[in-house]
Amino acid sequence: MKNDFRVLMVWIVLVIVGLTSAASAYTIDGDLSDWGLAELKTGDWSINDTWVPNEGIMYMVEDNHNPNHGGSTGVHIRGTGSTYTFYDEPYMTNCDTGLPESEPYGREHNDLEAMYFDQDAENFYVAIVTSVVPNGSGWLRPGDIALNLDNNAGTGDYGYEYGIRTREDAFQGQILKDPKWEDIGLLCPVGPDVISDGTGTYVGDADFIYTKTWLNKQDNGYDNYVIEICVSKALVNVTGQVSFSSLRVADNCLNDHVSYVPEFPEIAVSLALIVGSIFAVYMVQNRKNE
Repeated sequence: MKNDFRVLMVWIVLVIVGLTSAASAYTIDGDLSDWGLAELKTGDWSINDTWVPNEGIMYMVEDNHNPNHGGSTGVHIRGTGSTYTFYDEPYMTNCDTGLPESEPYGREHNDLEAMYFDQDAENFYVAIVTSVVPNGSGWLRPGDIALNLDNNAGTGDYGYEYGIRTREDAFQGQILKDPKWEDIGLLCPVGPDVISDGTGTYVGDADFIYTKTWLNKQDNGYDNYVIEICVSKALVNVTGQVSFSSLRVADNCLNDHVSYVPEFPEIAVSLALIVGSIFAVYMVQNRKNE
């Protein structure tokens, strides 16, 4: 019995290690084929499967408006790999009128279509599909990526203690610790959007690209772009796993934003996969020992 228990413990460790180090290194070139997203280049964006990545990759897709809101609608799903559910994106509130507004506010050129996430022991990887131009200014300026890597709402401005600059300029790809966010929004509640100039401490650069070279596709008459990023965990003082829910990206003026909050069914599925894998390998080993 003791030997069986030891075998089970070894298999648990092996399965967990395998699950947490499953990510392969990505080529940061704006081509999302290595994410399993080749269909985005030529496929039908109105079909869920077009947006579904490789197994193990977490994602949030909110192309155009929520189908429950009407107007110009698109795919709204969230999940991990081939397991996903409908994402009922909530209304935001117009900061001036107090009335409900459906993102993206300001039409297609403010649309953040999707965000994908993966990681390995040394790095985490982010891919974003967006209609926002990389060199835009004013209310068309792309928002920076906010990181709450300590999962503590009390550290950093709005709880996000790191930020990655995205706009196409001399600072693109820079990682800043303790930046201040402009938080000037059309939609409420306000939150991280663009890093205020001159704030934050520079800690290094992400491997970063913002391009439409691969994704030469239009949505509602506007070009689309890929933001693809690799961040060294050492640069942002992370030694273990990063939670996808620690990331947020929002347009300048908060016309649209993407942040991931896992639902209980998704957590349950992940736990079931782990438990099922452990049980399967344990049973195989048990039969060998009989």
